[in-house]
Amino acid sequence: MIDHEKKQPKILIVDDEIAVAKVIQKNLLQWDYLIVGIATTIQEAIRMIDEQSPNLVLMDIKLEGDIDGIRIAKYIHNNHDIPVIYLTAHYDTDLLEFAKQTEPFAYLLKPFSQNELHSTIEIVLSKFQIEKKLKQSENKFRHLAELSPAIIYIIQAGKLVYSNLALRNILGYTTIEIQNKSVFDLMDIEDKTSFIKQAIYHQRNLCKHWSEVVKLITKGGEVRQFYCTSSIMEYNDKPAFLGMGQEITEMLEIKKKLSRTENLYQFLYQENPSIYFTISTDGTIQSVNKFGATQLGYTVEELLGKSFYSIIMEEDKQKFQVVLESFRKQSVEILNQKIKLIKNDNSICYARIVSRMIQHPDGSDVVLMDCDDITELVRVQNEKNNLQMQYAHAEKLVTIGQFTAAIAHEINNDLDSLTNVTYLLEKKILKGVTSIESLDYVQKIKHQIDRIDTFSKLILNFVKPHKIDPERLELNRLIRDIVDNLPQKYFEDGIIRLEFCPELIVVNGDRIGLEIVLRNIIINAIQALSQNGQVTVNTSSISDESAQIIVTDNGAGIAAPDLKNIFLPFFSKKDRTIGTGLGLTICNEIIRKHNGQITLSSKIDEGTCVTITLPRY
Repeated sequence: MIDHEKKQPKILIVDDEIAVAKVIQKNLLQWDYLIVGIATTIQEAIRMIDEQSPNLVLMDIKLEGDIDGIRIAKYIHNNHDIPVIYLTAHYDTDLLEFAKQTEPFAYLLKPFSQNELHSTIEIVLSKFQIEKKLKQSENKFRHLAELSPAIIYIIQAGKLVYSNLALRNILGYTTIEIQNKSVFDLMDIEDKTSFIKQAIYHQRNLCKHWSEVVKLITKGGEVRQFYCTSSIMEYNDKPAFLGMGQEITEMLEIKKKLSRTENLYQFLYQENPSIYFTISTDGTIQSVNKFGATQLGYTVEELLGKSFYSIIMEEDKQKFQVVLESFRKQSVEILNQKIKLIKNDNSICYARIVSRMIQHPDGSDVVLMDCDDITELVRVQNEKNNLQMQYAHAEKLVTIGQFTAAIAHEINNDLDSLTNVTYLLEKKILKGVTSIESLDYVQKIKHQIDRIDTFSKLILNFVKPHKIDPERLELNRLIRDIVDNLPQKYFEDGIIRLEFCPELIVVNGDRIGLEIVLRNIIINAIQALSQNGQVTVNTSSISDESAQIIVTDNGAGIAAPDLKNIFLPFFSKKDRTIGTGLGLTICNEIIRKHNGQITLSSKIDEGTCVTITLPRY
């Protein structure tokens, strides 16, 4: 090192001839050099070198008749960065060749002049500083190369004489394993041939730089690909190739995947059974898929550049204009719009579209339209609507028939009672009964006729409702009168049992309407009975405001799924020759108008219970 305080080079003289060493010291002091000492033995020399750290060593090759100077120089070469000038009195070729191994900076043959010594020292010190700076610069760039994320390598005579850390890590080799490894051992056959051709071509044509894709094989046998820039250079005074690059294995795999994805996208876009358009914001068709163009009877080329307005029906142009305006104002998605497209043969294609704004690769905004051809769906829907209209018309006719049958059924029930009374009257007359008894039967006939008339009005009321006419009615008496007027066959074997509340119960109701309700429910209960069955009619007072009538039977019962439909018009579990399903609907309507409530519970093979709640008078 240089003494920065005095700025004088420090020199160590190693010579076993003290007189010669003193002369050299005297001369050096004249030139302002700082002499750190004179060593005559190898031990002194090594100690002074370690302690004084001189900037230069003047070394006699032979000390005490031996070549200890070379040994000291080897120690310096291995442990210190200090230049050495050999001093020798004999020119011995073999000795000089041996001394070269220690890489001295110069030789001086004794005797030498003062000027020769001075100039040699100055040249050596200057050369040493230059080489030191070069080494520092080389180490700096070697460090940068070593830590660079890019791969860096030098190939000389077909061998890899340098590889940086990035390349070694990728290939899986240590520094020792890869140093001077034949580059051909790292290449496959195809790349070996290509490398040789490239090297020969670029050397012959004096090309300084070229780029290529290089494939190298890792220690584990994998092929890795690199994009490298190579150049011809001098390395240790011999021609070599310098290469720098990046690994592109993953990038190439991604490109392959992207290419496959792009091909798949293009296939799906072109062949997908939907019509795809991209349309500029002024309505110009920029792209259309092959399937879509074919579906409309065009080629793709015929539609490109065409105005989208020219292939949609007049009544849908305003709708499409709204779509474009919406996209101009903000990026939105418009779903499930329906438009009619005009095919090349002027027929109509019904389409359901989903539109969204996307960015074209050129940076412009375009509208992507996914048009689903629903022409067949529209046709089927139209046919379905026609069939539904026809079905509705037929259903109306059936409803009219059912309604007529229901009226006839209810009237027939009253006619049965009327026939029964007439029969009894006829028997009385034949037996010569009194006129008072005959008058009683006549009154019953008139009552049944009134019921038929009232029922006709109730039917009209069901179709076009009007207010009922309530009056004060004694509940037990009302039920007794209804039961007494039932057909005679219902009284056989004690089918009907009455359990009246002992308390007088008066309700506010329409007599005829309540008679229709109770008579219908009692007859339904009787018709549900099997052999030895029974119907019980029970009345009770549940509060000062309400009374109840409960009609129970132990008949066949009603299945649970049918209970929710029991009050719907024309719903019936009976044979159509017995009932029409309108009776309970009318009953429910009548009780509702009385501000009452009717409920029904039932279990299969256990029977049915109908509960009617009415307001008290």
